[in-house]
Amino acid sequence: MSTRTPGGVPGNPDVTALLADLRAATASVRAVAAQQEQERQAFAAQTARQEEERAKAARAGELGPDWRTLQQRIDLGQTSLAAILAGADEHPAAQRVLDHAMDRMVEIREEIVTALAQDDAVDPRRERPAGADEVVSAAADAQAAADEIARTLARLRERAVEDGGADPFGRGPLA
Repeated sequence: MSTRTPGGVPGNPDVTALLADLRAATASVRAVAAQQEQERQAFAAQTARQEEERAKAARAGELGPDWRTLQQRIDLGQTSLAAILAGADEHPAAQRVLDHAMDRMVEIREEIVTALAQDDAVDPRRERPAGADEVVSAAADAQAAADEIARTLARLRERAVEDGGADPFGRGPLA
């Protein structure tokens, strides 16, 4: 028995069915890709709005004098939020903001660990919420990484002082 493919050409029914399946799968993949692109765009728009709100608050001094200074530097193109958060911006205000963020991470980790320990003390038989152990483990890993970063920065600063204030990355004297 001969059937016609969608293009009107006689063909094998098995091939015709496979082509239909392939078209359906392709349409499904395209739909998923379109949905993901919409979600990515929505996330990017939300992130941009949040960043603008943060920048506005920083300019107004609502986040403190260090953030005001840093936002002025961001606005002038002298730094970026990414550079500040990555520790690449060596401005004293950036260092203080980063130090404060690291301190807050430690505090939050301690709060999580304490809350979980209290839950265990109240009813040790009760099951922890899904992912609780992973959160504690991730917090411990983040703390260890933060400690290592702090130790590395301290060593770099000590070396710079020993070298007469030279930047360990060869960019000139440290300010």
